[in-house]
Amino acid sequence: MYKIPFLIVLILAVFSPWIDWHLSHFIYQQNGGFLDKNEFLRFCFHYGTWPAWICTFLCFIPFIFKRFRTYRIPAALFCLSAIIGCVLIVEGIKEFWPRPRPIQLIEFGGSFSYRSWFEPIYVGVLLKSFPSGHAAAGFLFLSLFWGGVAIKKRLLKVVGLVTGLTLGVFMSSVRIFMGGHFFFDTVASFALMWFLPALLLKVYRWKN
Repeated sequence: MYKIPFLIVLILAVFSPWIDWHLSHFIYQQNGGFLDKNEFLRFCFHYGTWPAWICTFLCFIPFIFKRFRTYRIPAALFCLSAIIGCVLIVEGIKEFWPRPRPIQLIEFGGSFSYRSWFEPIYVGVLLKSFPSGHAAAGFLFLSLFWGGVAIKKRLLKVVGLVTGLTLGVFMSSVRIFMGGHFFFDTVASFALMWFLPALLLKVYRWKN
């Protein structure tokens, strides 16, 4: 549950400069530009994070109604992953680790040169490609997998894994096709939302 995802992310991190550039270039060439004006993708951009935030508020239910208290640990993992991961870490990195979005590159009609994820550029302009907030909101549901591990509920593990990967990959694709993010921006979001709840669960078990 740790080693394989870690190795995959590590390999993608090494080859990400080549993958990021060529994938974005391929999408741009195939569609005559990025699809940032596509109505369906714009709808997904505006409302695609709603499921994550609605479920975050629903996670308070197990703490209010005793009949659902079995799910308090999964609910806590979901809430903490949303607040710490999606809000504090993702938005914090965006502010202090500026990377131009694909649509902001000179080659695609923008004003900046391509930069790998490990090459931030400080130019006094908001450059927030790394990591992807929308992808993180989708991958947030992976925390339910770790909630299932905590309370030994196989169904919750399956639901968390399937929902998290489906929404995460979907929102990643939306943002990549819109020119809002590079491929590895979304991989970084996956890594964060996979390992963060796992770490939180380890801390909880250590404390108890």
